[in-house]
Amino acid sequence: MKYKKRFLIVAANSLPYGKSITKAFQEKYKNEFQIKLLEVDVSTKNFLYFISRNVKFLDFLKIIYARQLVKLIKKFNPDYILFFLGPCPFTKNDFLELKKINKKIFIYTWLCDVLDYNKCFLDIIKLSNKAGSFSQNDINLINKRFNIEIDYLPMFYEPNIFFNINQKRNIDITFIGGWSNKRFSNRRKCLSWLSDLSKELNLNTIIIARSSIKKPILFIFDLIKGRYFAKWIKPGPIFGTEIASIYRNSKIVLDCSADNQSDSSPTRRFEALACGSTVLTYKKERFDKNDNYFSSKSELRQLINKAIINKREFNCEEIREHTIEARVEIISQSFK
Repeated sequence: MKYKKRFLIVAANSLPYGKSITKAFQEKYKNEFQIKLLEVDVSTKNFLYFISRNVKFLDFLKIIYARQLVKLIKKFNPDYILFFLGPCPFTKNDFLELKKINKKIFIYTWLCDVLDYNKCFLDIIKLSNKAGSFSQNDINLINKRFNIEIDYLPMFYEPNIFFNINQKRNIDITFIGGWSNKRFSNRRKCLSWLSDLSKELNLNTIIIARSSIKKPILFIFDLIKGRYFAKWIKPGPIFGTEIASIYRNSKIVLDCSADNQSDSSPTRRFEALACGSTVLTYKKERFDKNDNYFSSKSELRQLINKAIINKREFNCEEIREHTIEARVEIISQSFK
């Protein structure tokens, strides 16, 4: 089939959704665009780049890796690029070069990390044709700085994987994710509260790490950082259908964003809701009363007791707007 346009999706592999987004776009535009995915390797396997993110004088390694990626992008010669960015090696100069590929190239940047974690995001946003962010605080900041329209794009869930079925739930409360990063001090505090309450209330609790016993050094580091709730930790990582299976078996899922992402809406929240779990969310500062928010151990205790006694009524309408297809539809409006 001869396609009229080329569409490239550039996504960091630390966000395991690049393939899902690509598939959703391919299904929507199967007769219009040639759509490809370029994964940006920010894992420990890409060792030189990985350490350059944490060691300032090794910044040149990021530049070298970014140049390699730019060459691959230019080779594909896309008409449209969607950047799905958490960690990324790209700089203002890279985007300036991409704008020269052809005069009509359209760049959409979807920020899935916050501005204060990556200072170059402001330059990248300025050079994009359109952008979206999962942080309302960042949208407000960008609107003050630039005359650019920003879409509010919270994270999402995949309805073909995360869905509710009527089954007995054997796990009282679950958390799946990392906690060792310096940005997760609030999360470690919440998990410590959960550990205390699990003993006090005799809860069946599981906490699944991002690390694996196949990588013992990382797993041991997680155990050290999680020493106050180590009793409940199980090795990971798990993805997709495995996560969905655990959520469908869990009465409650704990949700606590990174310290600098307090206003964000992570995939965990929508995935758990889609599976019929009650989601309890940590909010350090609350200006509205929400039955599922907590800011202290005592509030968490009350919410756990309430959620276990009262079975949550599943309402698919409250999350329908948060499917991956709904996000693709918002972004697609920019291409028309």
